[in-house]
Amino acid sequence: MTLIWRKQLEIGDEVIDTDHKYLICLINTVELTLRTPDSRDLLPVTLAQLEEYTHAHFEREESIMLAIRYSRYDQHKLQHQLLLKELAALQKKIEARGEGEFSDQECTDIATLFRHWLIDHVAKEDLLLKGALAGK
Repeated sequence: MTLIWRKQLEIGDEVIDTDHKYLICLINTVELTLRTPDSRDLLPVTLAQLEEYTHAHFEREESIMLAIRYSRYDQHKLQHQLLLKELAALQKKIEARGEGEFSDQECTDIATLFRHWLIDHVAKEDLLLKGALAGK
C-alpha cells in the first residue's frame, strides 16, 4: 500500500516538510521494488538512495533543532542514530544475500519496517518539534 503525505504530518518548517515528502517517495520506491520480484535486484540501489537521503535529512533536522535549542534534541538525535544503524544493517544484509533471494514474506517484513519507521518517527517524534518551531 502506497504511503501518502497528509497535511497532519506537517511540522511547519519547509525544509523538514519537503524532506519528509521525499522520504515518503523513497520508501514507496523501496516498497514497489520489494513487491515486484523482477525488480528486486534494484533493492540495494533503492535502499542506498534511502539511506543517503535519510542521513542528509537527519543532519538538516538536527541543525534546525540546535538553532532553536530544542529541548528534546539529545533524545531525538539518539533516535536518528538508531534508525541509521538499523538501515545500515539492513543494507548489509541485503547485499550479503544477493539479488532476488528474498522471500515474499521477507519483502513484506522489510516494507512494514519502513512504514512503521516513518509513522513512528515522523508522526510521533517529529510532530513534537512542531510546537517548538512555532514558538521560535
